[in-house]
Amino acid sequence: MIDMKISVVLTSYNHEKYIEQAIESILRQKINCALEIVVGDDCSTDKTPIIIEKYKEKHPDTFIILRDSSNLGLTKNLQRCFRACSGDYVAVCEGDDYWIDDNKLALQLEFLESSRNCSMCFNKVRTLYNNQFGIYAGQNDLSDKEFSIHDLIGFNFIGNFSACFYRKKAVDKINPRIYDYLTYDWFFNMAVAEEGNIGYIDREMSVYRVHEGGLWSKVSYEDQLMLIIKNIDQYNLFFESKYEKDFLGQKNKLYLLLFKNSIKDKRAGKTISYGAKFFGGRVRFMLK
Repeated sequence: MIDMKISVVLTSYNHEKYIEQAIESILRQKINCALEIVVGDDCSTDKTPIIIEKYKEKHPDTFIILRDSSNLGLTKNLQRCFRACSGDYVAVCEGDDYWIDDNKLALQLEFLESSRNCSMCFNKVRTLYNNQFGIYAGQNDLSDKEFSIHDLIGFNFIGNFSACFYRKKAVDKINPRIYDYLTYDWFFNMAVAEEGNIGYIDREMSVYRVHEGGLWSKVSYEDQLMLIIKNIDQYNLFFESKYEKDFLGQKNKLYLLLFKNSIKDKRAGKTISYGAKFFGGRVRFMLK
């Protein structure tokens, strides 16, 4: 055993159908160091807490169960989980996802131990939708092994928390104001990337389950894009406009998608609106 610890953050909310698969995939990890599993169940109303407690009884020294009397929401739940972690490194597995490589943590640990300039790394993500497997679309053309915050702002090629592995020191350095926002993986990983590059392991090691009960997947495509655009303005404020041109470029890409989609759907009003925002954004981008 090496003198090191990995913390795994397991977040859940009404995941009784999936939580056992997530936990078993964590317990199967082959690592040569200490492991703790920090569970943040956000007041599930189904059998998720009962299932978690059963694993705690079997592995009392491994599981740390965080309890609260009220629902915290995605962001505050993450915050309390990260605070409770005592490891040198932190991985995340969301309760409706799971890992498919028993060496995931070992490989990610090896990567960061040998790449001191990286603050985090992630793996290729397999998606599961309607019992069909695929690869996360944002990773189809990835060829580099390291990326910067500028790359990530331009496109969310990570796509899912359950693929991520962080240096705990990098997580601790993030401005705590980030937890006052609705913080999805894209925004959080930008903040971590301020502390170092993002490493990529081109190997399928986790599954991102897309289902109707998911926080993101239940939102329509157009509403997803509009929410991202709205969030980008908040992200730019958080980073104090340091990456304003990068964010503006990303907003233009999203407005172009909305513009093209409205043409396809023959919605003239939306076409005019999105078109004006896209072309106006291009002008502002060129003047930056």
